[in-house]
Amino acid sequence: MSVRAEAVRRAAQVRAERATRIAAREERIGSCLAEYFAATARGEQVTAAARRRCAEIMAQSRTAVGQCRDSAAGAVRELEGLGLNRADIAEMTGLGLREVRYLLAPEAGPVAGDLGAEVEDPVLVGSELGGVPAPSPHPVAAVAEIGSAPGAGSLPGGPSPSEATS
Repeated sequence: MSVRAEAVRRAAQVRAERATRIAAREERIGSCLAEYFAATARGEQVTAAARRRCAEIMAQSRTAVGQCRDSAAGAVRELEGLGLNRADIAEMTGLGLREVRYLLAPEAGPVAGDLGAEVEDPVLVGSELGGVPAPSPHPVAAVAEIGSAPGAGSLPGGPSPSEATS
């Protein structure tokens, strides 16, 4: 065999080995990209499902919180009906005068359970959500926690507070 023919054969062999390595690398790149896109899509599905579930839970909690707020307002109105002034009610409940006035005000805004973005309940909306920080500790602050309000029970279709903690 001539030197030239041997060189051509050797060059063809090197190119074939290189093409095999490139093809294997491209195959790995394709597999990695497919895994990336599949994982990203699964992550987006999980996030979308969580957002839907969160929206459902928040709607249920708004209803329950609205009912708790109505109960708290009824108790404050009853205290006023017993002859206590607003300052005394504020002192006894740990609320500020603003919160007492809010609870005593006639319902002009949202109906029970509809604490939408238009009106923020200064008693129930904590400072971390941009509302008025509720004094701590006082009984009305507990209405923000669904399971901790007396008689709140469980949310429709959800576990009771005792089941949720066990």
